[in-house]
Amino acid sequence: MSAGAWAQLEKSRYDTFNSFTNDPALILLLIGVIMFIMSAFGCVGSLRENICLLKTFCLMTAAVFVGELTAGSFTISLSNRLEEELVEDLYNAIQLYGAEKKFTDDIDYVQKRFECCGAKSYDDWQLNKLYNCSANFPSRCGVPTSCCKLDNSPTCGYQTRINGVQYASYSIRTKGCVYYLMNVFKNNLTVIGFIAFIVGLLEIIAIILAIMQLKHLEKIQRGRSSEDVRLKMTVRKVYNSHASYDDELRR
Repeated sequence: MSAGAWAQLEKSRYDTFNSFTNDPALILLLIGVIMFIMSAFGCVGSLRENICLLKTFCLMTAAVFVGELTAGSFTISLSNRLEEELVEDLYNAIQLYGAEKKFTDDIDYVQKRFECCGAKSYDDWQLNKLYNCSANFPSRCGVPTSCCKLDNSPTCGYQTRINGVQYASYSIRTKGCVYYLMNVFKNNLTVIGFIAFIVGLLEIIAIILAIMQLKHLEKIQRGRSSEDVRLKMTVRKVYNSHASYDDELRR
């Protein structure tokens, strides 16, 4: 559950980019909640020696294990196409930069945090009407302030794309943000994968232990049933012998 919450929190910082919302964070969080509930079944079932609860625990744990395998497969397939989708999301955010505050704030946050500019390169700002080279604004052929290396004045990125990458690299960052965002995804995926492996191993152990306890409890119950049958037969024999003795006395 903690892993899912952490992944969801990390993902929420980039929710402008729709591709980052298509990760298994919600699945992990849901699995965590289910695991918490089923742990209660396991604990109560073990303490109370309740076979029904233990069977429920085994079934739920097996279902969660299958869910984790599904989430893992989904994540692996997702990583193959994530970069393309992320580039498209970044292009869309760049086009809306300056027009919508949310996109503006999110792009600025990403560019400052990862010290990058644009989607694949700083030239992607040609897509924005404020920084397009054909625009009639002072910012034409430029980039936002969040791309600047040292000077953070509002005009530091103006007309920095006119003379090519070598000239631009002195004052602004030229490498695109998609590479850094993909690294974030891959790093998070490694951590989540390791946690999922450990949790899956513990789930298998829990299922094995629960099955062992189930067999033990069933054996005890069968023994108790046999004892009950023997006791009933003994009581019946004693009753019959007493009945026979009483009949003889009456004669």
